[in-house]
Amino acid sequence: MNFFKNKRIYFHIDEVARDSIVASALEKHFKGSPISLTFGNRHSSNLLKYFDRAFDLYILPSIDHFYGLFPDIENCKARVVILPTESIGGTTDNLPRLKAKYFGSKPELHKKWHEATSFFCLWGSSHLAAFIQSNVEESLIEKKTCVVGHPRFDKMCRGLQKSVKATQQKKRIGFITRFTILNPYDERSLLEGVFAARKDPKSIHPLYTLSPNHDIEDRIYTEVIDLRFLYDVMENIDFERYDVSIRVHPRENRLKWKEQIDRHGWNAELASWDLPYSRWLSSVDTVIGPTSTSFYDCIISGRKPICTNNLHKERSKHTLLHGDDYNSILGYVYMPSSLNELFQNIEEESMRDNDLFEDEHLKELFYQEVDFPYCESSISRLASCCQTQLKIGTSSASNYTLFSLMVCVLHICRSIFNVLRHEQGSSFQMSSRRKSWIRNLT
Repeated sequence: MNFFKNKRIYFHIDEVARDSIVASALEKHFKGSPISLTFGNRHSSNLLKYFDRAFDLYILPSIDHFYGLFPDIENCKARVVILPTESIGGTTDNLPRLKAKYFGSKPELHKKWHEATSFFCLWGSSHLAAFIQSNVEESLIEKKTCVVGHPRFDKMCRGLQKSVKATQQKKRIGFITRFTILNPYDERSLLEGVFAARKDPKSIHPLYTLSPNHDIEDRIYTEVIDLRFLYDVMENIDFERYDVSIRVHPRENRLKWKEQIDRHGWNAELASWDLPYSRWLSSVDTVIGPTSTSFYDCIISGRKPICTNNLHKERSKHTLLHGDDYNSILGYVYMPSSLNELFQNIEEESMRDNDLFEDEHLKELFYQEVDFPYCESSISRLASCCQTQLKIGTSSASNYTLFSLMVCVLHICRSIFNVLRHEQGSSFQMSSRRKSWIRNLT
């Protein structure tokens, strides 16, 4: 244990609803050891390059984040571990998209940052294909990668997956949204959204690599179709029979959804924006929404979600090849082709008690994508990977103190200037209250 004396790890929380529970579990794992974990957000992370050796190790969600925080690679003296925030959803079949998480969205530009990364924590064994296709030497793959599993599927993060069926008379339906172009959390206009998300001929985004005939208008088309049918379901639902909870995507503006609920008189609640998905999922019987990586969460908790993709026959013509709409998980969810069928699926799900993992193909899919069932110990494996990297390098106590002071000053300034602004997505404040909230998640 002498190797780990006074070692400091910085955990970048990019989206509070997704990453916080992993940070909480990892800190609890290190409790009582000489390793300390510091939570950070985008604002504090932008200060890291000015305080050399404040930390021994950074845990970041992607190479793009690494590049953004350290545009001059020489300013990063600590070790870097990449742990994706999201790493499922059609990525296995779309290797360019999968590779972007570990090699950057512009591999040639980000090559130095990939090489400078000390370790890559993969969610599933199928993700090794990103390294194999990139001709990374086998010895280097063994040295710098490890399958740790889906960290949010660790038993510390999932907690009790209680059923609401025995505690409530009315069925409780959860709606998930995914309209990040139409309703972005940072309130950018659709004009800017189209400009930023269009296919750039100078640098093809991984999303479009396998869909040369598609562009931003196709993504907008599918979002509008999905939104229109969500409205149709909400307008036809019997609120006397069902309780409704709307879970807004982390990169959406939740305040706009509150306006929609109030304006149209829907008897629905808006789920807490920062609540971990597993916590919200345990409060609903059924989940409805367009294709989403959260369907994995639903199935592992015993709930078979209802996907709205097939409600419009023209939608499939506009989906990006091997994107989330081609995820193999869709073979194990309800795919109604009409609203009547959708409401029938709600009733079917309320009476279904069988284990979805009786299907061997589904078990294999989860093993490849999230290392099921071994993902229940993901946090301990993540911690072990970090410990192997902590044997090298020593942080500076004085730099850590200066960094902490600057973060406090930054927080005070932002609190004053943004007093009337609501926290959204990744723009949350890392206050003392928020840190305490994160620690109490697990």
